[in-house]
Amino acid sequence: MMDAILGTFHYISEAVGIQWAPLNVPMSRRLQTLAATAWICLVLFGEAAAILLFIQLIYSQFWWLTLLYGIWMLNDLDVCHRGGRKIEWVRNWSWWNYYRDYFPIKLVKKQDLDPSRNYLFACFPHGVVCSGAFGAFATNALNFYKVFPGMTCNMITLGGHFRVPFFRDLVLALGSCASSQESLLHLLDKRKHTGKCVVLFVGGAAEALDSHPGEYKVILSRRKGFIRVAMKSG
Repeated sequence: MMDAILGTFHYISEAVGIQWAPLNVPMSRRLQTLAATAWICLVLFGEAAAILLFIQLIYSQFWWLTLLYGIWMLNDLDVCHRGGRKIEWVRNWSWWNYYRDYFPIKLVKKQDLDPSRNYLFACFPHGVVCSGAFGAFATNALNFYKVFPGMTCNMITLGGHFRVPFFRDLVLALGSCASSQESLLHLLDKRKHTGKCVVLFVGGAAEALDSHPGEYKVILSRRKGFIRVAMKSG
């Protein structure tokens, strides 16, 4: 009876195009899949979940703590334009190691970087989500600090992410900063610091919306501000 039920279940699954993972998949691979799935959920639904949590807390017994956090956040909005607030402990979470191994993602060095200088990395393609660059530059899973000794990295993202309560704190902890000229010039200012690697996706949202399997499209028209920033910062 059980065999008949399982057979029918598999027949229906195949008919609708669903393929189930075999039961003997190693636990390490299951954790890698879970890490990648959790990251995708964070990208797609993290901001909405953070806003709903904030509203829920406002109407709870912790309303006063939420109010204090909101006031602090309003006074902290510009931090994403002034170098951010990186927390290495967050960048070292085991989550990112499983996420790295799911694909897997690799960081390959083609040239040494001079720690006495600052660099602006123009990354492409953007893709639907910046999976590779996130693993390489927003986490320590690929050992950026060891691959490029003396260098630190900041990944640039949309300024709107830093307006979302709670979610902004995670983005900041990962070393991200806002995609504004003010932010880029601050990070690349040699008078304030050296050994900075600032990672910018030149295509932006327009390139992400034009992503297709097997195609790399880079949108540069009307998106050459990064060149002006590079020239201004030397």
